[in-house]
Amino acid sequence: MARLPLSIHPIPGETAMSLASRLAEVNHVPMREFLRDMGIGINSLIAGEGAAVSQLAELSGVPVAELRRGTPRTSDGQVWFAGNCFPAARVGGRKVRGCLDCLKGQPGLRGIWPLPFVTICPEHNRPLVTLWTIQDKLDRHDVTRRLPDLDLAPEGRPEPRDPSKFDLWWLDRLEGNTAFDHWLDQFDLHASAQFCLELGRAAIATTVPKWRALRDDEQWWPADVGFRLCTGGEEALRVALADLQHLMGRPEEGPRKIFGGLHDLLAADLCPKELRPFQSILRQHILKTWPLAPGDEVLGEPVLRRESISLSALA
Repeated sequence: MARLPLSIHPIPGETAMSLASRLAEVNHVPMREFLRDMGIGINSLIAGEGAAVSQLAELSGVPVAELRRGTPRTSDGQVWFAGNCFPAARVGGRKVRGCLDCLKGQPGLRGIWPLPFVTICPEHNRPLVTLWTIQDKLDRHDVTRRLPDLDLAPEGRPEPRDPSKFDLWWLDRLEGNTAFDHWLDQFDLHASAQFCLELGRAAIATTVPKWRALRDDEQWWPADVGFRLCTGGEEALRVALADLQHLMGRPEEGPRKIFGGLHDLLAADLCPKELRPFQSILRQHILKTWPLAPGDEVLGEPVLRRESISLSALA
């Protein structure tokens, strides 16, 4: 397939759908009509399928490897990006997020923006915002159609903030770097982030009422708190769990009352294998610090024998 006479410059990290929107505009054709005329399947391109992405790369002149690098690949309920796997339900959706500074300079949607736990632009230190909310799967990617209605004025942008330790670690892992040499590096990226988030929420609940929803500019906070509690490895994590247990209530209130969403995440009937290392740590902590007996159940598994409980654990 030959390159179109009217083409566009590449934007690093841009998705194939965003590129298609810009290529359609420069050729003065609506995006849906453009893809149909070029013989590129809409659903195939949305899913980041190899053949569709390659077709678009040939038409635009953008190197196919570069386009694939910025395009999430969806298959069998999972999304792959930068060698990492995420549940499809956690990626993208009707709400399209992005960095207003990036769009002001280079008007294209980046593939990293819809990923879970990405809350900040590493280039501008600006929190991501919801750009628009669109139900139609094609229209939500039509950046050239939506951009004119977007307020890109400096006064409309959120205040910048420094990336958190969690932000830096997460973005490094997406790039394939392990410069942090963190205990969590041995585990699945998404599972590690889920654990950090729920651990952080449990820790924050010791000072912030559970009923108070976090503001948009506080959404990064729980994952960073959980990440910091994991910095010292498994031994430090066990100490943190014990501290939370003493701060949140009495043993007779039960593990679910104490650990909240963290308990629910790891007590799921079909706990994903990626989360099982964290499930094992919490389960062992509960067994050693709660007066349980055979017949009880902890995180979906039966208690087989009574563990010896220290007096300090019951205090």
